[in-house]
Amino acid sequence: MKSNKIKPILPSLREKKRYLGFELMQKGAKSDFKAVSAEIMRNASKLIGDLSLANAQIHIFPEKFNGKTGIIKVNNKYLDHLKASMALSSIQIRSVAVSGMLNKIEKKIGEV
Repeated sequence: MKSNKIKPILPSLREKKRYLGFELMQKGAKSDFKAVSAEIMRNASKLIGDLSLANAQIHIFPEKFNGKTGIIKVNNKYLDHLKASMALSSIQIRSVAVSGMLNKIEKKIGEV
């Protein structure tokens, strides 16, 4: 009998992703992850709309957020949209670095 195993998608057909390292520019106490992620998602939704937000596949890593810096995964076609929405945020957020590999962005964030 043949197994009904699904073939994986070829790498050339997969959606490409980018990791964006960000830093909060506010002085004083550390920020809450839920508040920061809600603000980023709200502004991204306001700027690019709900349908494009789904296509952007934005994911903010809670385990990589330390109160001042964090990492966001986004589709490479929507990277500029995400940066623009972060600039419109009421929280001052600065993009530090962009990379296609998670370990490289972690090194760059660690240097900041």
